[in-house]
Amino acid sequence: MFCISIVSMNRADILARTLKAIHETCHAEHPLIYITNNASTDSTADLLRTLKRDELITDYVNLPENLGTEGGRNAHWENCIGHDAIRMDDKVLPLASGWLTALKKQSERNH
Repeated sequence: MFCISIVSMNRADILARTLKAIHETCHAEHPLIYITNNASTDSTADLLRTLKRDELITDYVNLPENLGTEGGRNAHWENCIGHDAIRMDDKVLPLASGWLTALKKQSERNH
């Protein structure tokens, strides 16, 4: 099992597309998916509630203030301990088939 940690801020539409691509790529592996909402003012918080309810993500945190990319990533770092982890931003969109598999292999290589 592996873990995906995503930081998002004001990109609900792109985040939804990224998560759809993750699920299409990893449907058999069921990765742990943690998302940090870095004080978004768009519909990101609503999207995360829906995704959690529908069990499409493992968990999320809504930060009251923007802690930057690294601060946002640290919100779920403890949850990823013991798993190969992929840290990505909300704007990651697949450009080619095998994109997530390549990231996962790189994570495993550097475990």
